[in-house]
Amino acid sequence: MIASSAGRASRMRGRLGVALLLATAAAASLPSTTLARGPGHYVTPTHRAIRFRVHGSHGYLIGVSEDSRRHFAIRVRRGPATVEYEARAPRLRSKYEVRGKVASLGEFDVHFTPHGRPHHFHRYSFCAGPGPTIQGGTVHGTIRFEGERSYTRVVAHSASAELETMPSQRCHYGEAGHSKHPPRYTGTLEANHETGGPGIHFEALRFAPGSRPLARRVFFGASDYEQLGRIRVIRSVRLATDPSTFRLPGFATAPENAVIEPPAPFTGTATFARTPESTFSWTGDLAVAFPGIEPVALAGPDFRLHYCALRACVDQESKGELERQSAGVGPGRHGRPWLRGEVLSVRGLQTAGMKPGVWRGL
Repeated sequence: MIASSAGRASRMRGRLGVALLLATAAAASLPSTTLARGPGHYVTPTHRAIRFRVHGSHGYLIGVSEDSRRHFAIRVRRGPATVEYEARAPRLRSKYEVRGKVASLGEFDVHFTPHGRPHHFHRYSFCAGPGPTIQGGTVHGTIRFEGERSYTRVVAHSASAELETMPSQRCHYGEAGHSKHPPRYTGTLEANHETGGPGIHFEALRFAPGSRPLARRVFFGASDYEQLGRIRVIRSVRLATDPSTFRLPGFATAPENAVIEPPAPFTGTATFARTPESTFSWTGDLAVAFPGIEPVALAGPDFRLHYCALRACVDQESKGELERQSAGVGPGRHGRPWLRGEVLSVRGLQTAGMKPGVWRGL
């Protein structure tokens, strides 16, 4: 068994929640006649997956999974950094097998042996049907992985594992993940790299006072998407920190200015500001260090921007897109940023119903 405490049950419930979301996504791709069981309902297909974890070098934890839809995945994590490798698994000879190869980085060929009795869980409150089960056990066989530039490696022949089975469920629409209290923000920023090469995404969220503890009031996330042959690689960093890392200087008079300075594994700073030409700039040496590759720049003219201060938002295309629009190639607004919602100014904030005392000093 992977664990024998209350923590194990909590992790199992978390994994089952993810499994239900995956099953729901799979159900959404099926023909409507397959799902039609009544208004406001959908049916998820039966889902089965084997998962195991091993410890790699340099403090990384390596999780491996394969499901009944032949989705093979490796998830390597340490601290706020995660690297995921996804591929199509070969057709299996047995439901107790895990077989997959990640280019030249790794190979897995193991057989699952169950131990003890399975753990049965109650079905979800918004679904009808048999509840899911988790069967503990062990996998034996070939376990070999070495990340890019040897950021971590492991060679093993066995590991604790679990077999998860999620029977078909008939569920209500709109109840999973519903929150009666959506998050409130004083500022959000997204930057997306839109030129050739891997896709790069950066986001910063500054939550409103009182909505989160002070030490976790700002969230930063960065991700890098790359296709290596038939392998999709997703590198990401996610962390929460204090408001000093997402500053809004002069917020009461110039809410369109923001200074971003996240902690490690980020480095450098970036500034979002209105230019004299009434466009917006995203400048600085902000970068992030993903495992196994060179640091990735997160600021500059090649990023498409989306910034919000309270209810006022602005979007701006990347430099390349603006040049194409100016040349009359593709849709756009002739290289000018377009506003969405209220005007991004104090007048706009007042129009949105925000009194000066609400935003001053945030």
